[in-house]
Amino acid sequence: PALAVTGNVIKALEEQDFLYDSSLTNSALYSRFTPRFAPFRIGEKGLMEVPLTAQDSMFTNDVRLSPEQIGRIVTRLIDLATRNGGTLALNFHPIIIAADPDGYAGVISALTKSGLKQHLMKDLATR
Repeated sequence: PALAVTGNVIKALEEQDFLYDSSLTNSALYSRFTPRFAPFRIGEKGLMEVPLTAQDSMFTNDVRLSPEQIGRIVTRLIDLATRNGGTLALNFHPIIIAADPDGYAGVISALTKSGLKQHLMKDLATR
């Protein structure tokens, strides 16, 4: 829903038997600088919400960060998520990756160095 979440959106997702969603951003939950890393259940049917930690537009739309700067930010988010025993939900759009492949390389580098395990959202939703 393009990061525009309302009670009606959650209800519609549940009516369509969605198991999980990642539309709530950290800024919608708290503030831009206080990320929440733990998935939680919302709605009447217990839809699993995995809060969006960051998306590519944070690195490209308002500011133009170097791959190294992006890598440092992602590394910090990884550290915070790891320390808090949570998940890291990153959203990347093919059109932005194509426009800034070097920036995306900074993200991949940080993720590769971290040794994090990759999980599918559906696996988190069924826990």
